[in-house]
Amino acid sequence: MMHLGQSGRVQSGVALAIVLVFLMLASLLAAAAAQTGIQEQKAARNLRDRDLAFAAAEAALQDAETDIQQAPDRPRSRSALFARDRTIGFPSSDASLCQRGDGNPWQGLCRAPSLAEAPAWLGTDLADDAQDVTVRFGRFTGRTMPTGAGALPARPPRYLIEVLRDRQPGTKPQSPQYFYRVTAIGFGVDARNQVVLQSFYRKADSNSGTPAASNSGGHAASTTTVTTTLRLGRLGWRELGNWRELRNGLRSEAE
Repeated sequence: MMHLGQSGRVQSGVALAIVLVFLMLASLLAAAAAQTGIQEQKAARNLRDRDLAFAAAEAALQDAETDIQQAPDRPRSRSALFARDRTIGFPSSDASLCQRGDGNPWQGLCRAPSLAEAPAWLGTDLADDAQDVTVRFGRFTGRTMPTGAGALPARPPRYLIEVLRDRQPGTKPQSPQYFYRVTAIGFGVDARNQVVLQSFYRKADSNSGTPAASNSGGHAASTTTVTTTLRLGRLGWRELGNWRELRNGLRSEAE
């Protein structure tokens, strides 16, 4: 009887150890599942925040293009500065690369860089308001964007505009022709989530012999004053997903 009692206690001890092992495994599996769920939730939240930053950057591109073409708010508008045959308000070749200053009506207008200079979109910290180079959303159009609360962007998006020489095959303009490169940055709920977009825009300008409007397909109407039909409005766009890395690399080379 005494031997049988000891055997029973041994069996009970083995069973208890097995149960404890299974409980430990179950706890580990539950912890792993919880950790996976947390990571997936964070990834989904970051993706939603990136989408918000992307939408804000696109809104800034559109705001800049409205600034160029025809801003609806006349007291704020500077659309008359932008023309295909002149560069009013843009820095001259011997001046700083961009106009700056929150009180400057030419803020955010940048000339084309020389061969020894980096382009304005790369040489400027787009996310730094203190540099006062980029233009806050709505400054020259009167548009507004709610920010800083709930699921809204932490900060208004910003943009800058560079003027570029427009060389069209088949055309023989009497004076230089220009179009614009717009670079915009948008922010998510977390201001560290940033998206930078860039578009290229040709303004419809009757003063330069270019049709004053484009058709629904984005192409200019026919005219006898140019030898090639020019596409007007937004010519294309891209996301600068590695903007920060490119800028950091540029700064490292300068140092």
